[in-house]
Amino acid sequence: MFLALASMPMWIILFQEEVVSKSGQLGVSVTGAAGEPLPDAVAELFEATPEPYSGKQRRLTWKNGGTIPYGEYELRVSHPGFSESRSRVGLYSERKGLMIGLNLGRIHSGSPGVWISRTAKFEKCSEVVMVPLFITGGERRRERLQRGRTHVTEVLLGSYVAMLFDDGKLCSLEHVRIDSFESTLTLGTATRAIE
Repeated sequence: MFLALASMPMWIILFQEEVVSKSGQLGVSVTGAAGEPLPDAVAELFEATPEPYSGKQRRLTWKNGGTIPYGEYELRVSHPGFSESRSRVGLYSERKGLMIGLNLGRIHSGSPGVWISRTAKFEKCSEVVMVPLFITGGERRRERLQRGRTHVTEVLLGSYVAMLFDDGKLCSLEHVRIDSFESTLTLGTATRAIE
């Protein structure tokens, strides 16, 4: 009986050392709202539990696809124009692959937006309706157009169907993509007039 009790704590210590020393590879693939790959997205790992006094989470030195010890982590993924993703990740196997989809970021009122202009052929069209395609949280927008360019705020990056109207009559219908803020969309370049 004495031998069994004496050997038991050593077995527990050996078991704990074995679990602590295990590690695995963690790989992350990131896509945009429409499923397009975002290879230059930034993925960072943090300790899941914040430090007791400061409340801060320690960032780990980790390269995507690299090896880390088994455990619980917080994964933060970011890319310009998209909302940051935060998720809890448990790594308890030799390899784990994750697919993270990012939602498009919103431009808030007063922030930079997008400029909309139209070709001379459609200058008489005074209104545009933008209908989002594959955009989470996107809303249909109706804007009165000024001569030259019109600045539109509170838009999301992504694909839209753009319809130009003249007194309620549809003049033009086309697919457009907003890839960056403060860019200019010129409507009427890819379509013919609708009779």
